Amino acid sequence: TRLFPQPSGARLIFEDEKGGLFLFNPVNDHVVPVPSFTGRADNVMWDTADPNLLVISDGQSLSVYLYVPNSLTGPQVNE
Repeated sequence: TRLFPQPSGARLIFEDEKGGLFLFNPVNDHVVPVPSFTGRADNVMWDTADPNLLVISDGQSLSVYLYVPNSLTGPQVNE
């Protein structure tokens, strides 16, 4: 398991033993899968202006995601 915390500590991305990525929000204990990411995450960069925006790097490419804490279908991470 690997952890990539937001600098403020409000949220984190974690990698499980199977290599899946998830966003954890400790305020409400939501665990939300990060869709469509293949490979191994090398780094997660959190936007300082928008705390719901993040970039995941696998060493060769960058993937941009938006955390949506409130939606009709519940919390989600969108690519």
